[in-house]
Amino acid sequence: MEKLVQYMRRHGIEVSMIEKDIVSRLYDYRNKVLHGGYIPTDDELNYIITVVSKFIQAVKELRQKHKTS
Repeated sequence: MEKLVQYMRRHGIEVSMIEKDIVSRLYDYRNKVLHGGYIPTDDELNYIITVVSKFIQAVKELRQKHKTS
């Protein structure tokens, strides 16, 4: 994740430290779900969907910049 964020920054896509931290916490949720049978609450699920959507949009921006250069 750190390498991806660094690459994005070098190409002018800023991912705030807060968003980066939030995305890294998604791994914790993933592990709880896959290995512990955890079921996120509706609020947690909405939070996850929002964060993932923002991160995907940032990656799309990077991809678009990479295509045009």
